[in-house]
Amino acid sequence: MRLPMLLLVFLLALPALALGQFRDPDDDPDPDPAQQTGQRQPAEPSLPLPTPAKPTVAGCTVTSFLFYEGPETGPAQGMRVYATSFPAARARFIYFELVLTDSSPATQAKRLDILAVCARSNGREVFRVQRQFRHESGWSSSTHSFGWGNETPGVWTPGDYTLKLYYEGREIAAGSFRIT
Repeated sequence: MRLPMLLLVFLLALPALALGQFRDPDDDPDPDPAQQTGQRQPAEPSLPLPTPAKPTVAGCTVTSFLFYEGPETGPAQGMRVYATSFPAARARFIYFELVLTDSSPATQAKRLDILAVCARSNGREVFRVQRQFRHESGWSSSTHSFGWGNETPGVWTPGDYTLKLYYEGREIAAGSFRIT
C-alpha cells in the first residue's frame, strides 16, 4: 500500500518538478517595473515587409488588371467603363483587361497562353477558359481582354466573384467583382 501511494505522489509531483513550480518565491528575481504595472513594453519596431515583385508574363510585367461590362463584341478601349460592381439587370458580358509592359520593346512576338478561372464566393467555378494572346515584336506594352456572359442582360446571378489569371501555372493577376 505504501509503494503505490509513493508512486502516486511522485506522478502527481512530476509535472510540477518539470515546470519548476517547486521553487521558493525568493529564488525569482523581481520583475522589471514595466511588468509590475501590468503595462506592456512597446514592441520592437518591425522591419518593413519587402514589396512583392509584380508578376511577369514572358518577360513583361503585369501593370493593370481591370473589369468592365459590355456586349458580346466588347466596347472599344476608349469606351470602356471600368468597375468592380455591376447591376444584374443590365450586366451582359463581364470582361477583364490585362495590361502588360516590357522594359524594352520586344525583339520578337510572344505567344501568351493565359488561363482565366472565375469562381463565386462559395467556391463554385463559373468558368475556366484558356485564351491565347500575343505581344508583338516592337511593342513596349500590350492590352488583352476577354469576357464571359450572355447578350441577354440579367443572366448573371447576384453575388461576389473572383477571377484569377494564370500563365505557365503561376497566378499572374486576381481581382474580384460584384453583381448586385
